[in-house]
Amino acid sequence: MALTLSQLCVNVEKTYQMKLVAGEDGMDNVVRWVHIIEDVEVSHFINGQELVFTTGIAQRGVNWLLPYAEQLLSHGAVGLVINLGPYIEKSAAAADRLVQQPRLSAAGAALVGAYH
Repeated sequence: MALTLSQLCVNVEKTYQMKLVAGEDGMDNVVRWVHIIEDVEVSHFINGQELVFTTGIAQRGVNWLLPYAEQLLSHGAVGLVINLGPYIEKSAAAADRLVQQPRLSAAGAALVGAYH
C-alpha cells in the first residue's frame, strides 16, 4: 500500500511536532522510500519518490540548505523534512529563504519542518 506525504504527516504531526512549511501542492506525492541524508554529495542516490530527512549534523551553518534541497529535488525527492534543533536553528534565516524559493514549490515537493 502506497502512502502519500499527507498521510505520513497526519500520522506523525503531533508526535514529532512536524509542520508543513512549504509545498502544500506536493502533499499528494506518493512516498516510495525514506532516506536520511546528511551529505550534500550523495543526492545521486535518490531514484525518485523518496522522502528525505536531514538534521544538518554534517554541515556548517545553513547556507548549504538551498543547494542541498535543489539537488535532492532534481533527483526526484518528493519531500524534505528538516529537523530544526541543535544543528539547524529554528530561526535560521536560510531556512526561511528556502521556504520562499518559488523553484522549490514549482518542483512539486513538500518541505516539512520537524521541531525538536
